[in-house]
Amino acid sequence: MNIVICGGGTAGWLSAFIVARTNPGQHNITVIESSKIGIVGAGEASSGLIIDILSGYFFHNNNKLNTNSDIAEIDILDFIDKTDGIPKYALKHINWAKDKGSYFAPVSASETTRHSPDQLFNYVISEYGLDKAYLCSAIGQAYDNNKFPIQKDFGLHFDAFKVGKYIKDYLVKYYSVKSVDSVIKNIRIKSNGNIEGVLLEDGSVLEGDFFIDCTGMQRILANKLEIKWHSYKDYLPVDRAMPFLVPYKEDKIVQPVTEAEALSSGWMWRTPLLSRRGCGYVYSSSFISEDEAQAEAEKIMGHPIEPIRHLKFDSGRLEEVWKKNCLVTGLASSFIEPLEATSIHATIAQVYSFCLEHLTNKIETTVTEANIKNYNKNMIKMYENLLDFTVLHYQGGRDDSEFWRYIKNENLVTPTVQNYIEKAKIKIPTYLYDSEEQWGANNLWKWSLAGLNLIDPELAREELLQFDMYEYSRNHYNFFRDGIKKDLLNQNLPFEIDLNNPISFYLS
Repeated sequence: MNIVICGGGTAGWLSAFIVARTNPGQHNITVIESSKIGIVGAGEASSGLIIDILSGYFFHNNNKLNTNSDIAEIDILDFIDKTDGIPKYALKHINWAKDKGSYFAPVSASETTRHSPDQLFNYVISEYGLDKAYLCSAIGQAYDNNKFPIQKDFGLHFDAFKVGKYIKDYLVKYYSVKSVDSVIKNIRIKSNGNIEGVLLEDGSVLEGDFFIDCTGMQRILANKLEIKWHSYKDYLPVDRAMPFLVPYKEDKIVQPVTEAEALSSGWMWRTPLLSRRGCGYVYSSSFISEDEAQAEAEKIMGHPIEPIRHLKFDSGRLEEVWKKNCLVTGLASSFIEPLEATSIHATIAQVYSFCLEHLTNKIETTVTEANIKNYNKNMIKMYENLLDFTVLHYQGGRDDSEFWRYIKNENLVTPTVQNYIEKAKIKIPTYLYDSEEQWGANNLWKWSLAGLNLIDPELAREELLQFDMYEYSRNHYNFFRDGIKKDLLNQNLPFEIDLNNPISFYLS
């Protein structure tokens, strides 16, 4: 088939990559992007899914098994280096809970997260307290011992402008993906409602069999197909993002951690990159002006800043992410908000699911009512799950500003999160609480439960005693902790990145 991807950037080129890798040689892929239109570029972090997908881990036709010796694997170290990448092993949440400083949330779950009860999590919080919940993960143990994790499973901080270019160069060279530099002027629709082609600025029409909308918040194809937007503003009042860059001074040492600090009317992210820090204030325009937001950010940072822009957004998703012969992904399909860096994660999950479950080499067997219905149901569930995960972070009970009092007094919480919090008062939730969840982050919810003081350590102790598992869990934890410490003995790197030798962590 002829597959036309409208929009470049990270979403567009990741989509092209996944289509090309899951179906090598079966489709003609063209990406339309315009050098006149910049990408949003606000997202500078993602989950470990981006490493898995680019390394070929998810593909049956791994290039190492490909008989075409001209096709090479993406070198992950080269990708990290060329995109100013810094590994992301955790998020440090600052001031999200009332009367509490911060909590450390590894990108990996508890070592016994697939157990019920979660023995190590329950034992750690009952024995060491909620602030030490992270000790039940290998990353948390490394952090507590100021040693760099030996695990190569990590998320990534990166320069969003460089990621798309890197993938583009790879696809053009090895998979003959075509790149067209043009502004899209209009969309041509057939009598049956399918997209026929896109009208470019030079007057030519690029026709295709299937289209992927990666045009960001313009949603050019989705709007033409009259797909409605489902807003999440009733649960997430933030609607502005003010990104800004902070150059490094003499300090060339950073921790492989994203910082998310709650402020008066939202929160600020701080992500370490190879050449600079990427920062931003996500806020609600109902409670603070642009000038006030900048002033507050400067007070927190301790120096003047130069905002790149004040990006307006409406948290939400499309009611259909696949309609007719058009798939919508990236910021065009959904935007929860930057917290937890779910956008690129969701894009990968969405396109990979489409390619693996529904894409064939014929339009007739791809675009079917059953495929579209099943796909939309599953993807909407994924986005709703990511919404729930994000909303959970705001339930720490802060009431020291109008913004936080509004969240608390208006009870801005989804039914799922409310049920989850109520459940946690009588039993620590396990992975079985939502056994259908696939692409979300339920295994990581407990870091926020502990960090926001939403669970009782004594309840965790009682559960282990109820199942006569307390001594077993103690022994299990000691074995787990001692094993990690032994593995870390030969690890000479502290829990930090030397920007003068940034990939040394991967080679250690």
